Amino acid sequence: MKNLLCNFDISIYTHFIFDVDGTLIESDFSEREIFQSTIIDFFGVAPNVDFGLYRDLTYAGIVSEIAVEHGFSQAETEACYSELGRRLSVNANRVQWRPAAYAEKLVKAASNAGDVFYLSGNFFDVTARKLETIGVIFSPVQIISVDLKKPSKSLHVSELVDKVGVDVVGWVFLGDSEYDKLSARSAGVSFMWSQNLALSRWAL
Repeated sequence: MKNLLCNFDISIYTHFIFDVDGTLIESDFSEREIFQSTIIDFFGVAPNVDFGLYRDLTYAGIVSEIAVEHGFSQAETEACYSELGRRLSVNANRVQWRPAAYAEKLVKAASNAGDVFYLSGNFFDVTARKLETIGVIFSPVQIISVDLKKPSKSLHVSELVDKVGVDVVGWVFLGDSEYDKLSARSAGVSFMWSQNLALSRWAL
């Protein structure tokens, strides 16, 4: 299968990492509203609405960054993060998630070509609920959700590649942000922009 506009030949890869939010599933603003209200409830400060201004584009990373900036303890940080997960989990069962137009076809093609993993800065159960909307049948080991102890996609990508033990030449990370691109680069794997995927015609 080849992306005709971007010359992306899926057949040359054996391992695929998909970012979930913004790549396979369209972003839902209710999540950011929940995030903001949780931070205000626990820390008494309003987080920046532009997540790109934080060093780490994961919920774990941003919660930690805000907590450190305002002098909150590790216990307080963990309590906030735990409550955020609970609220997002409740929300995930209410929202009708909208998959990207290419999502189902692309994931199916990648699954036929090799091994597929899903990387998310969100919580595991929330990510799993989103993947269900595109008919993904997955095993828990395929979802890499970033936790509070290691709030970094870069670290998780590198650890995943090392754990699988396959040459990086066979890997590609498909994402939607500069942070995703840097995460791929730090692990030495190829990167593909989801924006290019959205504009492309796929020959199956």
